[in-house]
Amino acid sequence: TERTSETKRNSDGSYTFTAYNIHNGDYLDVVAAFDAAKAKGIARKGTGNHLKDLKQDEYKQQQRWLDKQRFAARARLVFWIVSIVLGIALCAWGIWAVISSNRRAQYRGSVEYWRDQPGISPASAARLIRVVDPSTRQSDEDRQLTATMLSLAVKKAIAVYPGPSDMYRGIDMSQATPVGLSQMIAADQGKQYAAGITSTIVILPLAIDEAPNAQQLGLSESEDALLNLLIVISQRVGSPVFDLNQMKVTCQNWQDGYIELGKFTGACSMEYQRLGATRSVGWQWILPGVLAVVLGFGSLLANSFIGYPVAGLIELPIFLVGLFCSMAGAVTVLTDQGQDIAGRTLGLKRYMEDFSNFTDRGTADLALWDWYMVYAAAFGISDRVMRELAKAYPQVNDPAWLDANASNSLFYWNYRPYGWYSHRHNDDAAGQMDPGISGPAPAYGGTSFAGGFSDLGSQLNSGLADISSTISAAAPSADSGGDFSSFGSGGGSGFGGSFGGSGGGSFGGR
Repeated sequence: TERTSETKRNSDGSYTFTAYNIHNGDYLDVVAAFDAAKAKGIARKGTGNHLKDLKQDEYKQQQRWLDKQRFAARARLVFWIVSIVLGIALCAWGIWAVISSNRRAQYRGSVEYWRDQPGISPASAARLIRVVDPSTRQSDEDRQLTATMLSLAVKKAIAVYPGPSDMYRGIDMSQATPVGLSQMIAADQGKQYAAGITSTIVILPLAIDEAPNAQQLGLSESEDALLNLLIVISQRVGSPVFDLNQMKVTCQNWQDGYIELGKFTGACSMEYQRLGATRSVGWQWILPGVLAVVLGFGSLLANSFIGYPVAGLIELPIFLVGLFCSMAGAVTVLTDQGQDIAGRTLGLKRYMEDFSNFTDRGTADLALWDWYMVYAAAFGISDRVMRELAKAYPQVNDPAWLDANASNSLFYWNYRPYGWYSHRHNDDAAGQMDPGISGPAPAYGGTSFAGGFSDLGSQLNSGLADISSTISAAAPSADSGGDFSSFGSGGGSGFGGSFGGSGGGSFGGR
């Protein structure tokens, strides 16, 4: 038989043959010889003693079979040893790469808090914070767009006001003052409500000047790219004063808009790459992990095919470890230079989150708060940061104090909630904000709409995300033949389903 078998000579002279795992269809051939003299009454068909020839023939066949089995056993043994050793090596490589990448992706310096600007553009900060703090919410692109927009407002390239643009019809917005606009809104309940629905962007004359914008205004590459995008949109709208709703409408059929938007995203990427703060190491743990998965699964199948499934289970841990290694590492790690930049960036985020706990604050903190607003949007923590400022300086809820001390600041309008946006904050954050920081009643008296604060960063982020999605969706399709496999490539709005197809709009597409 070709199956595993054993032979044994017993003490009483008997002979035992044992065969294992005989399947239906296998052959079991018994060759036996006995003394013809003891078989009486049986006619012989031949003469002579054939026992010696039979023994020699069977012995040769046995040796050939044993040699074949010995070679197969050695091959299996080599295969098992090599696969196990290689699997262990791949797992060790993968585990080391996972641990190393996750360790190098973390900031390991001594900076706990940083009170000044981190020395990089808001767009770069929005991208870097994801590396050192993976818990950061919102996409990098949305945070880059919002933070850069706010940065343009701080640098006086643009101005951002609450409400739709038609609310300011007849007013020279390039000369308007926040205090005057605030008094105008306070006098009209309808305008108070409208002020919480959207935001109006005003491109200031200095930004539209023929002189180079970046040098004159001190803009970074990403800021200059976004300003140019806003100028192009203003030309499509037909006015340097427009709101987010107008932006979305004018971008809906703008087939070349994705090119202009791509200039901004490309500028953000180039600006970030020139920092040299991070590098990609994903291949270092993905490669050994995938190889270990392939080796483990392949060995399991191979051993099952050759009839040794139990031996294949030895490779199961290699498969599982490889699966873990192929998913658990950090794709991007910090360079030596990136450690320094990350310390300032992460330190600023921590400082803003714990701002109200510091007792050694001074007036310089309020002077920096415009930039804190910008980087809070970059980090996706605008809500929390505005609460921290209100805890530290309760006077920001006083309209008179704001008019006298912060009318030219970016956060002036953040503590002027109106209508829909005020109600949203009061409903969503009930019980989470301190008394005097939110609520429909004014903390210090004054106008009826100065009772809490809204978050300009979050509102802009939502509106700009819509606009970015609209621009991407208006881009011409790469395949007009209706191939669904190319749908949505390069970004765009979500798929909203169809009337008769599966899903039926459950994706909630816009």
